[in-house]
Order: sequence, then C-alpha cells, then structure tokens
Amino acid sequence: MADSCPPMHMPVTIGPVCVKKVTQDRSEVSVTQGLEKCHICSRTVDQEDTLFCVIPQCPCVSHIVCLARHFLGNDSEEILPVEGTCPKCNANILWGDLIRKRNGCFKHLQHSPS
Repeated sequence: MADSCPPMHMPVTIGPVCVKKVTQDRSEVSVTQGLEKCHICSRTVDQEDTLFCVIPQCPCVSHIVCLARHFLGNDSEEILPVEGTCPKCNANILWGDLIRKRNGCFKHLQHSPS
C-alpha cells in the first residue's frame, strides 16, 4: 500500500510555489464584455459561467455546463467529468485543470506537447 499512486486526475508536483499577480488576457476581457460565444451551444458566455481550454493556442470558450455535458457524453452515471476532449483542438484535458485555470492557475505557463 506504500507504493500506491494517486488517481490520474490528481497531478503530483514537487517544488516551490510561485505566486504573482496577473492581469486578464484578451480572451477573458472579451468574455467580460459579452463578446464570446460558447463553442458548443453558440450562445453568449458570461464571465462567471466560462471555461477556457488549457492549451494556450486553443481559442475554445464554453459554458461550464456545456463542456461538462460534452465531456460526460451519454454517461449519465457521473455527475462531474474527470477528463474529456476539447471540442475545438481535440486535446485530452483533465476537468480539474480547467477549473484550476478558471481560478487563476496556469497563467503564463508553457504547454509542452507530449
């Protein structure tokens, strides 16, 4: 039991925590102005109901509920998704990473293709 690993949706990182103040990027500003449309339902998204893809080059913007339903597909057994595929760039993304980005994490990080 000492060698057990955490579940895949719980990333483990080691090192110092860097804290810095960040400003909104262009895509987030356009959402606050009500200019962005959800890539899934095509309705306007509000800032408090928005998720952005964690891949920096991907322009995907969606409602939280729309993306959750997209990730879950027809699997009605689950309430919250663990992972899914971005509807725009087709990258496999962990739900927790999307929520962390929404809460201010992942700013100014570089994506390394795997």
